[in-house]
Amino acid sequence: MAEDIEFKNEHVLQAAARIDSEGVRPRNQATRYEVLIRGKRYPPKEVVRFAHEAATGEYEQHLGSGGEPTNKKLRALGFPILPKKELLLAERQRNLQGDVKQSLADGPQKRRERLKRAAKAPEAVVSTVALFRRNPDVVAEVLERADGRCEECGKPAPFIKKSDGKPYLEVHHKKQLAHGGDDTVENAIAVCPNCHRKLHFGAK
Repeated sequence: MAEDIEFKNEHVLQAAARIDSEGVRPRNQATRYEVLIRGKRYPPKEVVRFAHEAATGEYEQHLGSGGEPTNKKLRALGFPILPKKELLLAERQRNLQGDVKQSLADGPQKRRERLKRAAKAPEAVVSTVALFRRNPDVVAEVLERADGRCEECGKPAPFIKKSDGKPYLEVHHKKQLAHGGDDTVENAIAVCPNCHRKLHFGAK
């Protein structure tokens, strides 16, 4: 059982390195949860197996279905356990932020040339949950159009981001992508966080 397997933080890191080197067989891939180790995600049950082997020299084959006992063991050593959906969403958001930064650096001319060729409907990425691959040029163009002011209430952005020194605004689709809205400049506005929450949850 996972509760009886003894290993330390260093053995978990060794397990992650081994998975990086050898990979994970398809049948051992995580289905619901993943463990975050040095910024990368891994299947918890396989990590525990390899960590046990690193600690004892014996490969543990009797973990059952893994689950909470396995996750609890890793969590106790300080390794976060997150649902796969949350990891995918967080990764997608990080990627979008990086792409938006590049789009802003490219300047309006290159960006608008790409926007002319871009598909209006966003690409749906189907995993455990359907996500939309948002166009970073749309985000960048809308943020520049807003010029630091919320396009809903007209007030200046509430603060300056420490990451790049730019006003903090969020890009909102007037007709949500999940409801068939286009990922276009015309269907998007830059709003302050308060107005963004109002647009999603406020009384109509």
